[in-house]
Amino acid sequence: MIKHKTYNNGLRLVVETLKGFPSVVANITVGCGSNDDPKGKEGIAHFLEHMAFKGTNTRTSSEIANAFESVGSVINAATSNDFIKFFVKCISEDVSFCFELLSDVFLNSTLPELELEKERLVVLQELAMIEDDPENVVSELLAGSLYAGNTQGNPVGGFFDTVSSITRNDMLNFKNKNFTFDKTVISFAGNISFDEAEKLVEKYFINSQLKGADKPFVFSKVQIKASNEPSYIFKQKKIVQNHVILSFPGINLFNKNSTKMLLLSFFLGGGMSSRLFQRIREEHGLVYNISAFDNASVKSGNLEIYFATEEKNMQEAFKEIKEELEKISCEGIQDEEFEKIKKFLKNLLLMLRENLDFVASGNAKEILCYGKPRSVGKEIKKMEIIKKHELEDFAKKTFDFSKAVVAVVGNKTSKSFVNKWLK
Repeated sequence: MIKHKTYNNGLRLVVETLKGFPSVVANITVGCGSNDDPKGKEGIAHFLEHMAFKGTNTRTSSEIANAFESVGSVINAATSNDFIKFFVKCISEDVSFCFELLSDVFLNSTLPELELEKERLVVLQELAMIEDDPENVVSELLAGSLYAGNTQGNPVGGFFDTVSSITRNDMLNFKNKNFTFDKTVISFAGNISFDEAEKLVEKYFINSQLKGADKPFVFSKVQIKASNEPSYIFKQKKIVQNHVILSFPGINLFNKNSTKMLLLSFFLGGGMSSRLFQRIREEHGLVYNISAFDNASVKSGNLEIYFATEEKNMQEAFKEIKEELEKISCEGIQDEEFEKIKKFLKNLLLMLRENLDFVASGNAKEILCYGKPRSVGKEIKKMEIIKKHELEDFAKKTFDFSKAVVAVVGNKTSKSFVNKWLK
């Protein structure tokens, strides 16, 4: 059962009670992220997420960590283009203790200067770690090209020079502007009633000093347009394999065809029986793994096909992928394939309900996107009414190679070869 409530100051509470679990996830999500980073301060949202745990008015960073782990709870946070979330998972009997701690971290972090300088080094090490992961590098390379000049194209963690320049005052200004009641959703999932959750929120949040607004924040549904120029982006890296993303223009979360895009991505590369996995890995042995996914967010969307292979296999891999996509466009999808992928995705959505963090986080994001949570049952019904010919027509429109972009990290690949292949 899902219940939600909006307070006069714009704060929203959503609770999904799941009594079959011994645990609870408490989640605080804010409708801001790296897209809200000021120019020249890229990475500040992510840096602030780190700093929230570095001390409050009454606790040091080590006292915060010790308190959470004294009851075996799991605490974490994450930043994306659109959201910053803080969450704790604990046994239901400890939820009051843990939510007080989580509230203290969110509401009362002091961002101490000494801790800020130490954590800056940690964040810079995280950026260096990402730079060592070619899968992350090629993803950031693609985004930077598709959304050049827009914050959507910036790395969530920012750049080495911008993170190095962020001050405590910058962080306080960012927090005061974006951490407001109208942008904040508190979400619980698991073995907790709505009444229990409501009492905790009213005890720790309602009398806090956060600013609010009469009208709760909801994201705009406008999608920014991605560029397909240049159609080939390359970054040299001394590694054995080339890491590649083939990207087609997609749709954002609010588009009426979002469920079709999800189905199409799973059909292409969502598992071992998917079309691309079977052809590129199983039949030809050109890759260890190949996947396709719907990279949809609040502001943007694209369909991405990712694989890694040695330079000597590149031409054949491109050829086989293109032939498979053209085969789908020309011959369509078999009846049994269509029913299988709908069953696969339906059951995956149901099994994800066992992940309390996924449930709590998803409900919070839906409040910020749609103003209310959507039940998994309604999402499954939307998928079930899609007809095979509708998905086939959608695939034909999506696989437009004149609008495709290829990003490669690794050894040099001929630009003329890739551009010829994209025609």
